[in-house]
Amino acid sequence: MDDGGKPRPQPFMLNADLDDLSVSDIDDRVDLLEAEITRLKEERERKKGSFEAANAFFKS
Repeated sequence: MDDGGKPRPQPFMLNADLDDLSVSDIDDRVDLLEAEITRLKEERERKKGSFEAANAFFKS
């Protein structure tokens, strides 16, 4: 599947060994994780709104 040329973030494993990471690498990983958490929370709220709208429609 073509992603339209969007750069893909580097995957990493949760609970991976952190011994080889520099402070800068850790900061970068924290930034990525915080951005992903924000994205997930926004999507959750969007889906909750859609779900609630559908429930309201079908209950009326």
